[in-house]
Amino acid sequence: MDKNMIDPNNKCGYESIWVALKCKNSPLIDKYNLIKMTDLYALLRYGNKQYPSLFEQENVKKFYEKRSERDKNMFDEFKNERFNTNSGAIWHCYYPLVAIYLNIEIILMDKNEKKLEMESSLIKYALDESELNPEERIRLHLTKYHVEYLPEDNEIEIFENFKKKLNFIKESYDDMI
Repeated sequence: MDKNMIDPNNKCGYESIWVALKCKNSPLIDKYNLIKMTDLYALLRYGNKQYPSLFEQENVKKFYEKRSERDKNMFDEFKNERFNTNSGAIWHCYYPLVAIYLNIEIILMDKNEKKLEMESSLIKYALDESELNPEERIRLHLTKYHVEYLPEDNEIEIFENFKKKLNFIKESYDDMI
């Protein structure tokens, strides 16, 4: 897999988390060597020499093992139908798994930027059950077909600059292809 050739388009589930970590100047960026948004994509899907892929990470595996058969089936479907292919949107089960992997609290917000209580509580529950104390707390604006990081007031300019750079990278990729 050539990390430089990963299509950066249609990866809002990865992009939103990467942008959040960049806006917060999170130490997780350095810890996982997430220079580009596609580095997060590659890390979660394939792992690297230092860190395993999402479904191979120890805390995620422990969390998975504690789930009911119904939940395990959902995670397996997500992994096999979406995660291991390059098709379509990510599922809601992605957020608690990534929260556990990265040790971050993810708060999901609806189209009116109101907290999605049930979904956000499930993510918090997953972290608590995994006995993790989140290193970061991020808010994601979730709509039917898209997710976007909701920057804090002091991050708006940084956020807009990252989005401009990402859009340029996406356009450059399309032109190159």
